[in-house]
Amino acid sequence: MYRYSEPRSVGGVRRFRGAKQLLSVGAWLGIGALVVVGCRKKEEVEYPPPNPSASATQTATAPPTNTVPTATATPDAGPPPPPEPVALDPLTLEDMGKAIKKRVGKQAPYPMKAVDKPFGAVLQEGQTYEVPLMVAGGKCYSVIAQGGTGIVELDIEIKLEPIPNLPLPINPTFAVDSTGGAEAAITPCVKNVLPSGIPGKVILKATRGSGPVAAQVFMK
Repeated sequence: MYRYSEPRSVGGVRRFRGAKQLLSVGAWLGIGALVVVGCRKKEEVEYPPPNPSASATQTATAPPTNTVPTATATPDAGPPPPPEPVALDPLTLEDMGKAIKKRVGKQAPYPMKAVDKPFGAVLQEGQTYEVPLMVAGGKCYSVIAQGGTGIVELDIEIKLEPIPNLPLPINPTFAVDSTGGAEAAITPCVKNVLPSGIPGKVILKATRGSGPVAAQVFMK
């Protein structure tokens, strides 16, 4: 009896189709793997690791981090200079003039006459106060000075000014006081032996202590 059987080629075709599908899937998987590998390689090329030598160079040239300011030494200017002498106010000058007047009878007796009114200033210790005086020829001069509160030692000097192009024929220190304490006086009087007058100045000095001083010049 004759049997009909399905040709093997048909089964073979079916198996071939199955194999073809497996090959297609495998091909897609391979392509995907290549893409992934390619992407990884690209990322590694675009983003290389940092260069150690560059970091070391940057660290070596970095500025110091110490920002604490250093103190600058300044030279010591020393104590400030004392203020300039200030002339006495009229009320104080009047009171000290009265004290000088009480001493005139003993230290500048008649016929001595006052050359001008009393003068004075407030002095710090060591300071001087100067008043111009024309020392007339042939005249004799005395000075009475009074120190106020704070003055321990007061000194007086009459000094002659140099004349331009003419040497002084006498000592430029015309007269100084020989007394001590806050009451000073040039007495007896000192005479200008020259026939002509010489410009000079009266100098009051607070040798010890600080405070008001006053003086008056007398002549005969």
